[in-house]
Order: sequence, then structure tokens, then C-alpha cells
Amino acid sequence: MSSSSRIVSFFDAPETCPVAGDGAGAASADATAGTLALRISEIAAGSGKLSRLAHELARLLVSACAADAAVFFWCRQRPPAGGRVRRSLHEVGSAFSPGRDDAMSHTRPLKASAYRALVAGRIVERAHTSAPGSGLTLALPIGAERPWAVCVLAWDAVERVPHASSELLRRLTPALVTATRPARVREETAQAYSEHQHAQRRAIFTHTSEAILSVGDDFIIQETNPAFGTVLGWQDHPPLGRRCSEVLRCRDERRMVLCDTLRCPLQQAFAAEGAAPVRELYWQTRAGKLSEVSASFSAPRTGEGGRAMIIARDITALNAINRMRANFVSMVSHEMRTSLNVVKGFLEIVAEEQAGTLNEKQVEFLGYARNGTRQLVTLVDDIMLISKADSGQFTLRLHDVDPATLIGQSLQAVHPSAQRAGVRVVCAAEPALPLLRADDTRLLQVLGNLLGNAVKYSPEDGTVRVRAQPDGDAVRFSVSDEGVGVPAADHARVFDRFYQSENASHARQGGYGLGLALAKLIVEQHGGRIWVESQEGAGATFSFTIPIAGPGPSDT
Repeated sequence: MSSSSRIVSFFDAPETCPVAGDGAGAASADATAGTLALRISEIAAGSGKLSRLAHELARLLVSACAADAAVFFWCRQRPPAGGRVRRSLHEVGSAFSPGRDDAMSHTRPLKASAYRALVAGRIVERAHTSAPGSGLTLALPIGAERPWAVCVLAWDAVERVPHASSELLRRLTPALVTATRPARVREETAQAYSEHQHAQRRAIFTHTSEAILSVGDDFIIQETNPAFGTVLGWQDHPPLGRRCSEVLRCRDERRMVLCDTLRCPLQQAFAAEGAAPVRELYWQTRAGKLSEVSASFSAPRTGEGGRAMIIARDITALNAINRMRANFVSMVSHEMRTSLNVVKGFLEIVAEEQAGTLNEKQVEFLGYARNGTRQLVTLVDDIMLISKADSGQFTLRLHDVDPATLIGQSLQAVHPSAQRAGVRVVCAAEPALPLLRADDTRLLQVLGNLLGNAVKYSPEDGTVRVRAQPDGDAVRFSVSDEGVGVPAADHARVFDRFYQSENASHARQGGYGLGLALAKLIVEQHGGRIWVESQEGAGATFSFTIPIAGPGPSDT
């Protein structure tokens, strides 16, 4: 380096760099370093992002040291390899002197110098003889015992290197440390949080009872957790690297194989690039047996290729218990219905005085017994219907049905209870409604439940209105009352089984919370929908739709 080299300050005012041992020159060097340090602090205060901070500092150093390039490399730790923690450098900001962007844009030699300084823990001066990067580089590690960044200055010709540049960089080290330390703290905090989150996810992945596996978009299994091995019998031989069709062999509820078909849930998840609905499937264990699972498939969009996560729960035992419960309920309900029909029959015989004349008190008591028996028969019938639906045995007998006939029969059935309650029932059905494709017995049950509820909740001298009107490819039925209404918070739950609103206390008769649940079940089995519109204190309107009959033949 030439002793006549000069340093160009950041405000472009040439200033002779002092030589060592010159008192006046040392004072001037301190003043220059102090001015630059102040400017570094100002840049740090105005730069929020690390990239902008590094770029602004690089521009300042290029100007101050008359360098052809200044590059900041950030140090990050990589996962241990062979027991050693590796550190890698990444360029986060750079600046070049005017007219030298192309000549100095290749930063590989500068990165090599940065690695040397990182290992040495001090300023490293390195001469180059081949372009690009010929000339000289000065690499300054930033940080004390464990540097977190390296600043590299480069000149493309040795004779252009200002005198005492190394000394100036040493004087600026504290300012550069102060300027970059907040970014380092933020990164360490984020890294610690990320490691904590990763440790938590890994703990969940390892210890959860749900089977989890990762599958690539080539349908190759990449990772499984211990629970997966337990569920499917792969504890000793994880099926990594195998195609999922060789391991899972997904089957639907009819036990039809879904692999390599358009119904494959994993293929659907990749096509949707998101979460697919939870599905109940059969998976094949390593021993060849079928295991029932409830599985979710998700394939979030990432920049590193397709990858799906499958989370499944073994429900074999649960479904077996549910089937036992359903069979038990069905059996008990059937036996109860048989016994109740016997009691009902004998009560009818006694009430008709076939077994002898009754006095007034006996007739009254028999009336109570007959009403209680009818309620029990209705409850048992409802439970049997729900049990059939749960076990997949609920079927409809579909044929063409006239809406006007349905409404007429429903009004006739509810007339006695409405008369006893002092409630008027008014019909407002539009004429010439199209025929429905429906099971009239089940629809009479729906209308009977809705009308019965409306009568129970209506005040004396109140009015219940029944409407029927076309609604696209369906007919919409509505039942309105003038009762206490349904609170808004109950709208989403009013069709749940056994759920009763707080306003149920206002009804003339109690219930079991099954009527609306059955109505919803029957309507949805027809392909329609049911909903409620109500304001508390202003009555309620329950509506449902049933598709109209198509051109096809009727079922008998």
C-alpha cells in the first residue's frame, strides 16, 4: 500500500489520513472516527430492517474508505453436523462505488475473506491477484467472542487502498457493534421462540395418541410418529420411502379401495391445496387387517414442493361400542313398544266398557293412562327412528305427494289439541302447488312436530299459521306462532337432540327435545333444509323445503 493514499470522508471532503505517532494526526483520526460513529448511530436509529441497515452502512463505508465495494454478511448457526455447530454467512446488504457495480458484483471472494475473519475473530487483510476481486480486502468481524456479522471492504487495486483503513475500521467497531446488536437480539429471540415451538411440536408429534404421517406429492411416506406404528403395526419397521398405497390402502365405508382413484382423499387434498374434510376410512394394518380411522388430510401451499400431513385416530373400538349401543337401544325400544301396545290395547278395551260399565272417576283415570301411554309410544318411536338413522338403516319410501293433502291431514291431526288450548290454526297455502318427491308419512311427522310445538308455545286465543309456497325447485313450508319466540343464541342448537331452550318452561306441555331433531333428520334425508326465524318475545317461524317431483317413476 502506498503511504500517500488518502481517505475520502462520508461528506466527500478529502482529508489526509494521519500516520501513527503523529499527535495532530491522531487527533484528526479520532475526530473522523467520531464523526463516522455518530453517522452510524443515526443510520441505526432510522433503519428498522436489517437489510436496509446493512445497505446504508455499506454505502457509508464505501464513501468513507474510498472502497470499491462494501458487503455485510450475517452469521447464522446451522444444525450440528458430527457434534459441531456450523456457522454460515449470508449477504444482507452491500454497496459499490460509482461505475464499479459490474466489476465488484461477484462477492464469492469477499465471502471467503469474511469466513477467514469469522474464524480468526479479528480483522483479516487479504490480497487478491486474479479478477474479479483482485486487489485487497479487509474483513472485520462484528461482535465479541461470537461474532454475528462480518463487514468486508474491497478495493480492486492495491495502490488505491487508503492509508490506515484497518485502523479506521478498528475505531468504528464499537459503533458497528452497537448499530447491529438490536438486529442480533431480535434474531436470537426469534430463533429461541422458533426452537421452543419446534420442540413443542416435536413433543406433540412424538407423544400424541393420534397417528401422524407426512406424505410427499409423489405419494411417498416421508415421516411417521410412534402412534402410527402402534395403530397399523409398523413399530419395528417404519414405512419410510414406501408409497402410501402400499401401506394405508384406504377404503371407504363400503370397503372399496380408494388408492389410485379420483376419490383418493390424499389426491383430493393436493388438488384443493388446503385442508380436506375429516373422513372415516378403513386402513390396512401391516398384518392385513382393516382398522377404522377418522382421518384429516391437509396439503398447505409451500414453496418447497407439495407435502401433505395426515392425522388419524383409531376409532375401531369406538365404532364397535356405538354399534353395540345402537343395537341395544333398538332392541330395548322394540321390546318397550311391544309391551306398550299391549297396555294400550287393554286400556282401549276397558275404556270402551267391553269389560264392564265404568263410573265417571274411572273414565277420568283411564283418560290419563291412555294419554301417558300414547306419549310413551311416541317417545319410543322417536328413539327407534334415531337409532335407525345412526346405524344407517333409516330409509324413505319416496313417491309423488300433494302438498295440499299433507297440510290438510296435518291440520286434522292437530285440531283436537289446538281446540283444547284455545289456539286457532290458519292455513295459507298457495293453490296448484307442484307435487313433491317425498315420503308422506315422514313429512306428516315433520309437520305434526312443528304444529304441535307452535300450539304448545302459543298463548290462549293465539293464532298458528301454516304456509306453503314454491321455492325454486322445491316447496317451502312454514309454521308460525305468536309465542315467546326462540332466543338468538339458541338458533344454532335448537335442532340438536335433547336440547331444550330456556323458553321451554313457557310451553303448556313438556317434551324430550327430540321433535325438532327428528324434523331436521327427515328433511335433510329428503335433500331439503330446515331453519328457524325468530325474535324473542315476538313468536317464531320454522320453515323447511322439500324438492319437487322429477320426471322419473315413483317408488312404491
